[in-house]
Amino acid sequence: GRGARHMLVSRGLSVSRICAASAGLMVCRHSSLQRDARVLGLHAPAADAPVECLDLYGTLAEKTWRAEVGAIRRELLAAGSALRAATVTDEVSRNLARRAGCSPVRWTVGHVAFTYDLLVRDPLRLAKSDAALESYRWYDSSLVDWDERWALHESGALPDAAAARALLDECHAACEALLKAAEAGVEARAEGSDGGEAAALADAGSSVAAAGQDAHRCSAFLGPIESYLLKYAITHECWHAEDLVHNRHVYGLAPPTPAEDAEQRCTAGDAPAARLAQAEPRTASPP
Repeated sequence: GRGARHMLVSRGLSVSRICAASAGLMVCRHSSLQRDARVLGLHAPAADAPVECLDLYGTLAEKTWRAEVGAIRRELLAAGSALRAATVTDEVSRNLARRAGCSPVRWTVGHVAFTYDLLVRDPLRLAKSDAALESYRWYDSSLVDWDERWALHESGALPDAAAARALLDECHAACEALLKAAEAGVEARAEGSDGGEAAALADAGSSVAAAGQDAHRCSAFLGPIESYLLKYAITHECWHAEDLVHNRHVYGLAPPTPAEDAEQRCTAGDAPAARLAQAEPRTASPP
């Protein structure tokens, strides 16, 4: 309304920018998919709009920090390992009764996957499977409250643990594809650029930058927006790994053992190559 617009204009947002954002939100509300991302302030612009326009408040365009690809890959594997280690078997989880503060285990795993989509694949317009396109129906915490999660779990309507895990593996594969694209960009530039040219690319705001004197040993960096979104999604997965450990305590189950954790780390370490073959970005490099 006019009052809200006056408040936003007083904070430095132009009327045209507010109207464009409002139009995006209206598109979202009438879409068959829940994509307005209320928590993040994202909206649904035209397909050819730059990714910076996704943020209602303009903060994505202000991001400057670039994540090193190797560091993000290590964090992605560690978060996946922690979640796997904290997740009880499906046989155990099916017999867990409602407890205040606890969500069904398979819902939690699916919710982590959904949030990767919300934060990474949807904003960056990456390819998604049919199952991922429908995941908001089950795993969007803004739409599916605590009672509904347990009702779905108890009725058997909630997708099973294997489906939730497959969805999360698909999301991890998409993230790995982004990292591979960044590395491929550095390798391509290294063949025709020296260290000074690579630095110039970084200063110019290139999505992927090379650093270091040896072109074959230079580091790949994600763009600021990709860095922010991936870091946010990985941190969210870590939150829920901690949440699942807490659930074990609430239900009187044993904590994850060092052996379980080591096994899950090994599994997670072997997974990206296989997952990468299952999901490719729609574009050759992040927008």
